Amino acid sequence: MPTLEQVTKRLFSDSKWFSKVMIGGFLTLLPLIITQILAFGYLYRLFLAGKEKSEFELPEWEDWKGLLIDGLKFFLLFIIFVFIPLLLGWLISWPFAGNSILSRLPLIPVMFIVGPLMSAALYLYLVKLDLKDCCQFSTIGVMLKKGAFSYAVPTLAFLGILLLGGLAIVPFTFFFGATLYFYIMGYTYKELESSSR
Repeated sequence: MPTLEQVTKRLFSDSKWFSKVMIGGFLTLLPLIITQILAFGYLYRLFLAGKEKSEFELPEWEDWKGLLIDGLKFFLLFIIFVFIPLLLGWLISWPFAGNSILSRLPLIPVMFIVGPLMSAALYLYLVKLDLKDCCQFSTIGVMLKKGAFSYAVPTLAFLGILLLGGLAIVPFTFFFGATLYFYIMGYTYKELESSSR
């Protein structure tokens, strides 16, 4: 399985990596749902490349219709497996609102688990391309438990990249980190599937 360092080196070896990431960051920055979905379609394709164990390569920004279709699938899973858990974590921490670190404690485990959770759901969907499969919570639980060692470092790195960006550049740091993260997560769950056979 490729390490985060190896995938990062592959990203930087692409002479157009900066412009590709900037396009994704810009699409993520715009407050239009369609641009968000296009960016998510790009991440979907990177996850799929990881699942297929293809060598990491940032795709070109083309086939906008295909990106939109792929992005809709990713967006739906994002709402269910990232947005809703984060919202619930925020609601739990809300009574403790304040500037202290203690007020954010309920969000910390949620922030750590939503990436692997969504990735597991996306992987299950891609097995048979059936959205019902991504709601097999017992299977997702097994995937999360067995893959914890493999996804801990990429997840912590992704969260660290997000924290590096101030409010103005969060869309760009998110998209940069997500390009690496979702490729690695697709690869991670494919390795997990192969080793359990």
